[in-house]
Amino acid sequence: MKLIKPEWIEHGPKESLSSLHINPEGIRVALAGKYNAVDCIRIFRLASILDENYQTQARLLCRIDTQCPLCVRFSYTNDILAVASRQNVLLYHLTATNPNVTNQPVQSSSSFGDFPETWRLRSSLSTGHVADVLDIAWCPPNDRYLASCSIDNHICIYAWPSAVLTTTLRGHTGLVKGLAWDPTGLLLASQSSDGTVKVWSSTTWKCEQTIKEPFDGCAESTSFLRLDWSPDGTMFTTAHAKNNTFPVSACIIRGSSTVDAEFVGHRREITCARFLPRILLINGRRRCLLAIGSKDRTLSLWLTSPRQPMCIINDFFASGILDISWYLNEDEGLITLGVCSPDGACAFITFNKGELGTPLTQPEMAKFYSDMYKVNIVIPTKTITNGSTPITNGNGHSHHPQQTTVKATLENQTERRLGDGRRCIKPLCVIRSSTSSITLPSSISSTALFPPLKLQSNIIRKINNEYELRTEKSSDQIYILSCIHEQTKLAQWKNVFQSPVLAMQATKHFIALVTLNETHHCSELFVLERQSGLRLYSNIVLTQTLAALYISENTNNIQRATISIIYITGLLSVFDITRNSMTCPIIDINISHLLPPHASIVDIFTLNHINSDTVCLITSTGHLYGFDNMLKHWTCLFHKHDFVSDFALPSDLISSGPLSTLTKSHGATINDDIYQKTLYSSPNRELLVSAYLETQIQRSRVLHSIREYHFWLTSFVRFLASSSLNDKSLKLKSILDHITEHVHSTPINSHTSLMPLKSKDEYQNLLNECLTILRNYDDTSTLVQHYE
Repeated sequence: MKLIKPEWIEHGPKESLSSLHINPEGIRVALAGKYNAVDCIRIFRLASILDENYQTQARLLCRIDTQCPLCVRFSYTNDILAVASRQNVLLYHLTATNPNVTNQPVQSSSSFGDFPETWRLRSSLSTGHVADVLDIAWCPPNDRYLASCSIDNHICIYAWPSAVLTTTLRGHTGLVKGLAWDPTGLLLASQSSDGTVKVWSSTTWKCEQTIKEPFDGCAESTSFLRLDWSPDGTMFTTAHAKNNTFPVSACIIRGSSTVDAEFVGHRREITCARFLPRILLINGRRRCLLAIGSKDRTLSLWLTSPRQPMCIINDFFASGILDISWYLNEDEGLITLGVCSPDGACAFITFNKGELGTPLTQPEMAKFYSDMYKVNIVIPTKTITNGSTPITNGNGHSHHPQQTTVKATLENQTERRLGDGRRCIKPLCVIRSSTSSITLPSSISSTALFPPLKLQSNIIRKINNEYELRTEKSSDQIYILSCIHEQTKLAQWKNVFQSPVLAMQATKHFIALVTLNETHHCSELFVLERQSGLRLYSNIVLTQTLAALYISENTNNIQRATISIIYITGLLSVFDITRNSMTCPIIDINISHLLPPHASIVDIFTLNHINSDTVCLITSTGHLYGFDNMLKHWTCLFHKHDFVSDFALPSDLISSGPLSTLTKSHGATINDDIYQKTLYSSPNRELLVSAYLETQIQRSRVLHSIREYHFWLTSFVRFLASSSLNDKSLKLKSILDHITEHVHSTPINSHTSLMPLKSKDEYQNLLNECLTILRNYDDTSTLVQHYE
């Protein structure tokens, strides 16, 4: 596996990319967006991207200037490039090649000289839409139709090659942002901002399915919703769905209107999903490979049936991911994945033959469709036309991209069973960002639970859209960190380091930066003041190889910050900092057990409250953990299903304090009728509420929150007294005995006690209030007499 991020293609900080597509032969890749403040499409030779030794003068094949290109798609059988431009669909045809033209720079404009390829406008399909077209899709496998969707809420179907508008599909009530044909061309799926996905029949052009469930509560926050069908046609995967409050990609089975599975782990909205258009044979089983891109700048690769993560690539763009394209080299067995971002950059991942499995051949795919769907589909083998030139390296030799295989292949992918029976599958690899070609490590230490961060040639971090932190290497081998004002574009300050920057995070007041001393094979943590760039502390030598760096402003005190270091062994160290002090409340504590498969850490911060500070960790699975400094273990302070029991509580039962602050700020707020009905109809409803109240009592103890402990314990006593539980007297007696013991005992050292209450008077007041509550119930009045 090899990750390539060509810097010479990047459109720059003020430019953008909206779409990317590799043509079926893998000769060229088209990029659509804004370059040098001009809307255009640039077509590059794919070989020049995958091979760093390729002749640089032959990189750019053609440039086409056109208004607002939002999507580009090469046809399956002809040298046709379809472009979504404003309210039109433009069709460009490759009319000529000029093999003698090899010296066009990648910055060339469309009016500057000749290009190795000539693309002419063949048709403008302007009769269908009345507003901007967002997505287009050719009907496989023979381009029988071309479908387009628009912000006018409609889908237009054009016949090919006549380019005549066949029909307009109406039914969505919001912007239609994504289209996908099933591999047989019999069905077309469309996803809209109205919170639905519709499936249309290409024989009747009627809507056969409308799926709503996974999109309830999804805000209109993505520019595109690029969904896709699996190559076996049995399902399609959507963008921007939700499970509770967490972004997922929903998998819908063909012919069904319910969610079969969800691809989870992303922290922000999913914008696009793309299957490798071939079925893979892995250990004799047919599998499908899916790539998912998100606004959280993460790309994840998944295998289906059974569903398992293969690879996660984090933060290799400054912005989210908008489009994905696959290419399979039939002759060499190489698989290439192209990805683009609105930050103006693109990246390519290549896999060696057999690294992902064995793709079915085209005849095998045709037989599969014939057996599966009883349709006769002839998958065309396109010959090289006059517009296509052999892929050479500039010296006349055939192009063979240099690859380095990651040895952690599917055959040795590790799996273990957790105590509750869940399968924990170690992903193939996890990679951090790169701005150049990187060969992945051939092996990872057997003790490594998280993959190490990789060096980047430069890092950019934005702070509240006011400032930009940027690292760069100078000519004298010094690494410069600059703080640039977003409006003036002037450097506010600079600082220098003698080792390359491995990771950097910032808040409004502090900057955490880790450098890699390659000579001594160690990493060092620096803490800087954001306003001046001054170093606040001596550099700290980290004990192990770094996997992740986090920084958060402290709750209730923005002049403090929490810096969190995660090592590849799964250990966490946390530093609490101000301008004048620095402490380390957590040193090398294991957190690997807090993260199930394909989960991630959303944030790590310190909750500052009256009696103590608590380091908190939020995961993408909806859990919030707090570290108990006395017990040196993590405890769950919030669970995504806590709200279930909240439905059974009176609306006026509201607490205030650190636990309430955490729940309101970071907890999932979900209003789900299904869970309400389940709770109220459950024969164990009172037991569920009892367990929830007990949990809140113990969480208040962990946070040393006197007020909330008092609140939840008296609420629990009131609930037990009014309940019909058979053992309520036993539980109430145990509670009162416990309080009475503290009323008559010697005060406990505050550093060793699990109880937030410390004085006898506090316990006496609590006992009095509990007895007052119990006096109001006839069946507990006898119990009260024993404690008066």
